Amino acid sequence: MSNFPIDVFHEQNTIPRLPTFGVRLGDNRYNCNKIATASNLFGAMFTFLLHLHDYDFILRNPDDRLLIKKIDAGNHDWINFQITDAAKIDLFKRGAQAAERFLLKFYWLEYKKVREQLNPK
Repeated sequence: MSNFPIDVFHEQNTIPRLPTFGVRLGDNRYNCNKIATASNLFGAMFTFLLHLHDYDFILRNPDDRLLIKKIDAGNHDWINFQITDAAKIDLFKRGAQAAERFLLKFYWLEYKKVREQLNPK
């Protein structure tokens, strides 16, 4: 169970032919959920379980951090199924700006060097 299955594209002991980029919407890892009701508790437990595998993978594979960009979602909730058009546009702009910043700093040859160091032949 994963909301961010970047591990599906990760191959140990190889240098990828092409990069696989990951995009994380929001980064509320350090924000506590407010729990006032049983449904809040269930929601917090579900969110924890949904992200646990992802965080574990990223911690065990620090090289993949170079391929992942987090997008500040502002006050938008990642599971809002009734998002307004204005909020959609705001999230789109945030994503485009984050992608631009990420791609301007990403260097494929440097990433390959990191992978070569982690996977000596």
